[in-house]
Amino acid sequence: MPRITNKQSEILDTLKIERLSSDIHNLRLVSNFRNLRNESLTNTLQSEAFEDDEEGKNAYYLIKNPKGDILFYFSLKCGQLYDHFFENGQLELIGNLIRYFDEIENDPETGEEDLRIIHEIKEHVRINKGISKAELQKISKKDNKAIKDLEESYTGNLQRVGQTFSGLEIVQFCVNENERDYLDSLNFFPRFGAIVFWRFIVPIVKEVTKHVGCQYLFLFAADTSEDESLIKYYKTLKFKDDPNYSTAIPFYDWTCHFMYQEIKELEEGAKQFFDNFNPGEEDV
Repeated sequence: MPRITNKQSEILDTLKIERLSSDIHNLRLVSNFRNLRNESLTNTLQSEAFEDDEEGKNAYYLIKNPKGDILFYFSLKCGQLYDHFFENGQLELIGNLIRYFDEIENDPETGEEDLRIIHEIKEHVRINKGISKAELQKISKKDNKAIKDLEESYTGNLQRVGQTFSGLEIVQFCVNENERDYLDSLNFFPRFGAIVFWRFIVPIVKEVTKHVGCQYLFLFAADTSEDESLIKYYKTLKFKDDPNYSTAIPFYDWTCHFMYQEIKELEEGAKQFFDNFNPGEEDV
């Protein structure tokens, strides 16, 4: 399998990466972003992402073609891994809350504002932004044991765990389906997401490690497929799903799968990817 060609490298060099909040015009451009597989990722980009990027809550990055169209976006934030996680009680409470949300989402009497708040809280849990008492109080149908139990659990913020490990989390990782024709015209054998990971995300992660200690890169794969296609895909990017380490688990979708890899291995992974960029005859 031959490595990436000079012509292919030149095409990739025409793509641009930029922070979402670096240009106010991006607020208009994101309106043309669509991903039907996970519409919550589209909604996040088009609503709260710009402000979150400005305030440093999450770092959002856009990948654009030479015309300035958004092809892909991803976001990164600092995180921490543990060798054991003890706070099972509160995790159970969050799980009960999500189940309650699922019930009232299917209730025809639930109003549009409640549905909006529920979807917002679910997405906040999924990306580990947490749930505040103020958010829970916005729900009109809050006279429920699941909500009361979680509110009463907010008695402190000190958690005792085993050994901790520094990490970076890939929070969002999403292609713009409105640009499929352009991406197909590039005629690259690997999926474009893999190119974004090895060419754009990995250099950022490596730059971070020049300034702060960081051992692991991790993510949560929200995979609802029977064949675990998304999990298998992330494994092609060298992510592992063995149970050696843990972190705070998102309850947006019970099928979310925690996956991670060591940052020190990223450079070799990128080299292997570009050295084996094109399929040989035996792979076609």
